[in-house]
Amino acid sequence: MLKRKIVDESGVTLLELLITLGILTFLGTLTFGVFASTMNYNEKTQSHINLRQEANIVVSTLRAQHQQDEYSFCSDSLLANDNITFHELTISDSTNIMSKEDPCASFQSSEDLNVKFTIMDYQNNNFEIDTIISGRASLVVTDIVLPKPGNPGTENPDTEEPGTENPGTENPGTENPGTENPGTENPGTENPDNFYDYLVGENVFVYGKSLEFQGNQMIGPDATMVIFGDLFGNKINGGALSRVSNIYIDGTVEFNGGGAGLGSNTNPGAIYVNGDFLLKSGGRNVYGDVYVKGNSTLKDATLHQKLFIGKNAQLIGGTFQKDIFIDGNAHIKDANIQGNAYIKGNVTLDWTPNLGHNTTVFYEGTLTHPENMSPTLLSKFKKVITIPNAPNADNLEFEMPPLQSSQWFAQKGYSQQIKPDNMKYYGGNVSINSYYDNSLKRWVNSYQNATVISTGDINVNGGDLKMTGILIAPNGKVTFHGSSFEGLVISKEGFFVSSGGTTVTFRNIQDYIKDVQDFPFKIDQ
Repeated sequence: MLKRKIVDESGVTLLELLITLGILTFLGTLTFGVFASTMNYNEKTQSHINLRQEANIVVSTLRAQHQQDEYSFCSDSLLANDNITFHELTISDSTNIMSKEDPCASFQSSEDLNVKFTIMDYQNNNFEIDTIISGRASLVVTDIVLPKPGNPGTENPDTEEPGTENPGTENPGTENPGTENPGTENPGTENPDNFYDYLVGENVFVYGKSLEFQGNQMIGPDATMVIFGDLFGNKINGGALSRVSNIYIDGTVEFNGGGAGLGSNTNPGAIYVNGDFLLKSGGRNVYGDVYVKGNSTLKDATLHQKLFIGKNAQLIGGTFQKDIFIDGNAHIKDANIQGNAYIKGNVTLDWTPNLGHNTTVFYEGTLTHPENMSPTLLSKFKKVITIPNAPNADNLEFEMPPLQSSQWFAQKGYSQQIKPDNMKYYGGNVSINSYYDNSLKRWVNSYQNATVISTGDINVNGGDLKMTGILIAPNGKVTFHGSSFEGLVISKEGFFVSSGGTTVTFRNIQDYIKDVQDFPFKIDQ
């Protein structure tokens, strides 16, 4: 039995042992290879970080030294890391040059400093810099005169070459960039004596807190729209505001999606925004000088006249045909700038901006940009000592005075009768619809030369209804659902057009009320 037990015991053969050792050796080699590759990648990554940080230190040191009138230094004083050396080096102005062969030189801060170098570490990893540090001569821009808020309709946007005020090829201190005044006639510069003179002088045809327009278009050449609240693109049909010359928004403008534009391409005026100006996704055209008191984000829009921004701006796309003036910081990415830009704060430059051939960007703060950005592009950015504040938009607000007394309206022939021609209505909430007139023996769907004044709301409703005249609701809102309206609307809560095919056309209040004594508001308040 003992013999049988010994014979039955099995062991590990030499072949099995060799196979096991081979597998373990393979796995060990593979694991070591992965570990070594990971270590090598981490070392290269850290090397790139170190090289980039060292390059930034070199450029920052050169910028600081270049603020002195005249200075001398040697290249070894620029490097802080003993494991990093200059592989290639060229620092020069118009008369002096520093290289690896001539590592010490003197420079004048009045000239631009051309900086190009490659640094290398002990692993032979390298990092290259090619940039220009502006000389102090280009940091002196005197007597910059910014254009005053005006009516840009006095200049022809198609005849002037954008950005020709200062092409950037000469010392900007020798001329006054931005001295062109887009128009000295500003409809908001004169102080009207009363509300009637204000409506006449400003050509106001919409006045109220809100605007919602789902109609076809609003036609207002040389006319002014005054909105005391916010304006949202999703409340405006595509080309609705494309023929209104002057637009005043006391709140924020926000368009995101769609193609609704602003301003008139045939009679460009001015667009005043007391809040933020946010034109996000969606291609759209903006005509007229734009004055923004708050911040601005502009993406896909095309602005055809000048732009003035009181705070910070993000130009992350779109086209700017004329000059830009920014009182705060600017982030520029993917923007197509054809005029000059004047920026009081810092500039953060992102990839793929496009600057016109004659465009120069003047800035007062700092310039931050990606590595290896084109020196040709960077040469268009000029640091200056001082840029004046952008002009503020004129305040087009004029407080609505109280209505005349009920006795005054009675004496002037107002009643609560609704009729198709020369209607003079005064009362509370009123609805005006298409109807069959027994006395006229016809269907009425047209109201001519109407003056409708309500102490409540005004509702005009009829699919093919047409109306000309004045709609005034100083305590409520005006809602219009019809084919067309021609005249002007004054309403505390705003103007709401709910029908898809409506056309609204401006007419001055003088076309309906020629004498201030017939004006339904108190003129002494």
